[in-house]
Amino acid sequence: MGKKDVMKRFVIDYDLPLDKFVIELDRFIQLSVEAESVMPLPIELGNGESLLGQVAFLNSMLNCKTCNAPCCKEDTAVEKEGIGILDCEIAAFELNNYNIPLNKLGTKHAISYPCPLLTSDDRCRAYDIRPLACMLFPFQPGGTTEDGKQLLSVSHGCPSAREIVKQTYINLWRLIHRMEVVMAELHPKNQAKQAQK
Repeated sequence: MGKKDVMKRFVIDYDLPLDKFVIELDRFIQLSVEAESVMPLPIELGNGESLLGQVAFLNSMLNCKTCNAPCCKEDTAVEKEGIGILDCEIAAFELNNYNIPLNKLGTKHAISYPCPLLTSDDRCRAYDIRPLACMLFPFQPGGTTEDGKQLLSVSHGCPSAREIVKQTYINLWRLIHRMEVVMAELHPKNQAKQAQK
């Protein structure tokens, strides 16, 4: 069984105590990095607007300021051929005097790695008009639930996204365990019936 097979079968066990849960979570993240696999978040992909809202919220939690921009230097993204760019984005670059070489991929274009818009201090010269692929990175589809629903996932290559994955699952573990306590207090009769079964 290869590493990618391990990732497909990895199950997050919320019944573990927190210390063991964190150890398993760290193992899950390490396996994702080693397998160059996406890391699913516990967020089901919904309709377009809710998905954009979720990505916008999660993007606000990324810390790119202290990062050395591996997403702009190597193929940590879904598109191994380069950073996908649309015709309207090429036009915006040209309008703003950003002349960059593009790879032609059939009818599509891509910016090759390392990105020529990256400055020597690992910042994007065209940040405000960067391609949609860059705006969405590191978020992408990839994981699925046991019943086949698509999950929002993040690239293994983003250090900040790995921390978001870890904190999201730890916070979910805490919420699940707190809700169990609260529900037991609010509905003691149901809890007694469950204990008798």
